[in-house]
Amino acid sequence: MSRKGWALFALVGVLWGVPYMFMKIAVAELATPVIVFSRLLIGALVLIPLAVHQKTIKDALKYWPYIASYAVLEMVIPWTLITNAQKDLSSGVVALLVATVPIWATLFAHHTGDSTAAHRTRIFGITLGLIGITFLVGIESLNDVGNIRSLIQVLVASVSYAYAVNMITRKAPGISGIAINGLAMSDRKSTRLNSSHRCISYAVFCLKK
Repeated sequence: MSRKGWALFALVGVLWGVPYMFMKIAVAELATPVIVFSRLLIGALVLIPLAVHQKTIKDALKYWPYIASYAVLEMVIPWTLITNAQKDLSSGVVALLVATVPIWATLFAHHTGDSTAAHRTRIFGITLGLIGITFLVGIESLNDVGNIRSLIQVLVASVSYAYAVNMITRKAPGISGIAINGLAMSDRKSTRLNSSHRCISYAVFCLKK
């Protein structure tokens, strides 16, 4: 791998892990809805202007029903579950569980007809990556084995992440990811999706009782 490749690899690693560290700090002081809303607001403020500049909003709007579903599956459900789970789990464990997303993505892709999804090279790469992450946070993860409900919440979030991407890729092919995510984050701030968020939060609260 070239120096540029290693640099980009390191950057992705940092960008992948840093949000969980900050969320772990935030959950001690802020309510879950505040954290989720803040993430979506910042994302929308960044992505919508970019999509407008690229003139991709109009094409994306043709797939609005699918983008609304994507917002629920990619943002409402996983961000709520993960934020709640981080009250009881370490950032490293959450990152490890979210790293299972490629596994679920491979399964969904194979199920929807992608014959290359289960290729040996891809499976080897996913396995190697998970082993590496396990070594990084493995000792830490032993402390969280008893938090079954929280672990399940993050796994459900990971499955939701994977299915959301699989669904929107099939239903809105060739549409800008910036436009899709920008619209999804904007849609999330509507009353309808705020109600969904409250329902999820209430369900999680009931599970903890």
